[in-house]
Formats: sequence, structure tokens, C-alpha cells
Amino acid sequence: MRAKTISSVGNYVLAVVICAVFVFPIYWVFNKAFTPLDAINAYPPSFFPTPPTGANIAEAFQEGNIGRYILNTCVIVGLTILGSVLSCSLVAYGFARLKFRAKNALFLVLLATMMIPFDVTIVPQFILFTKIHWTNTYLPLIVPTFFCGFQGAFFVFLMRQFIMGIPLSLDEAAEIDGCNRLQTFTKIIFPMMKPVIAAVVIYQFMYAWNDFLYPLIYLDDFKNYTLTLGIYLMRTPYITPWGPMMGAAGLASLVPVTVFFLTQEKLLGGLQTSGMKN
Repeated sequence: MRAKTISSVGNYVLAVVICAVFVFPIYWVFNKAFTPLDAINAYPPSFFPTPPTGANIAEAFQEGNIGRYILNTCVIVGLTILGSVLSCSLVAYGFARLKFRAKNALFLVLLATMMIPFDVTIVPQFILFTKIHWTNTYLPLIVPTFFCGFQGAFFVFLMRQFIMGIPLSLDEAAEIDGCNRLQTFTKIIFPMMKPVIAAVVIYQFMYAWNDFLYPLIYLDDFKNYTLTLGIYLMRTPYITPWGPMMGAAGLASLVPVTVFFLTQEKLLGGLQTSGMKN
């Protein structure tokens, strides 16, 4: 009994240490976001802003144009979520319900694309989008999601597994009532996919909100920058405004953290139900 108690205490201590390691960077960002400019580089560092100030966040909006970057990011996030849900749900329905030659082989090919490092596809994608004059626009960041791009293979896998857990009798009943395949999908299957759709929405939101590399590659105009890119480019070769950068970074991290805590039940529920079978 004593050994079991010691083991339980050790597990709790280990969990607390791991949580502290992951939470500390977020805490430090918010600490410096509310620390006065003249105290940010003080040594030894202060673990609590004294006195706290909102000047850093205000300067991020006034000088750093963070408000515009947040709006740009929201536009990209909203459209990519729409594209991912529509395209991936249709493809997943096809793999789960339709019968056609080489279906399993094609699905394996789709899953195999998840193993390709994104570094391999960056140069061909950039050449393609440059030739069709899509650079310095949001099109390279949005349009691929309407064709199961970026994380599409993973989303198709999740949705396919979920649809396979829905009884085939519902499809047969819809067919008896006169529904075609598209009507069966839109009126029967899609409304029942809410848990897995919620998981896809959360994943795509996190990906698009935190994406830095693709906006860096395709966007040249300051007015088109996303939030992550705008925060990085607040620094110059001569000065790094740590206060405004930390204020903007705090806002950027607050949104996904809040979304995760508010939707974690739906996220976990969507992942669990994606493994259901008839």
C-alpha cells in the first residue's frame, strides 16, 4: 500500500512538473506583455509585472498594425475551415460509402501523402502559384483546402472512420424514400457528423491561426500579413520591441488556448467516435 501511495504521489509530481514546463513560456509571454518597457530587460527578471501596464498591447495595435493582421488571419482561418469541412467530408463519404474500383488502393495513396515531408512540396507549389500569379494573395493559403489540401488526408481519414460507424440502414432508408447519394449525404450523413466536424474545425483553426511558413513564402505586402508573420516582422535589424511583440504574442496565444479549453470535450469526442464500427 505504501509503495502504491509513493508511486501515485510521484506520478502527480511528474505531471505537475511537465505542466509547468509547458505552461511557463505562455506565462512568461503574458508577464512581459504587461511589464513596463524599462523593466523588460531588468536583471534579475521579475516574475510579476510591477506595476502592470497595458501600454505594450496598445502600442502593438497603434504601431504594429496588429488589428489589421488579426482581421487578415480571421479571413484566412474562416475560409480554410469552410474549405476543409466541405471537401474532406465529401471525399470521406465517397471512401466510406461508394463502391468503385481500386477504392482501398486510392485510400492508401491518400494516407501515404501524410508521410511526405512538406519541405518536399514547397518549391513545386511556389513555382506553380507564381506561374498562375497567385503570390502575394490569400489564394495559395485558402484554395488548396477546398481540394483536401494541407491536412486534408488526416481529416478525410477521421471523417471516413466516423461515417463507417454510421449504420448502413440509414442510407438504405433514405434510398427507399427517394434520396440520391448527394441528398443522403447532405440530409442524413452530414448532420450526424457534428462531433468529427467539430474536431476538424478545431484542428484547422489551430493550424491556420498558427501558420507562419506559408504566409512568409507567399505574402509580400505588409497589409496582407497574418498575425504570426506580423509579430515576427515587428523586429528590425536595429531594434527589437520586446514589449509590443510580447503583447501581440499574448493576444495571438490567448485565442487558440481559449478555443482549446472551450472545445476540448468536442475535440476528444470527435476523435473517439472516429474509431466506431458497425
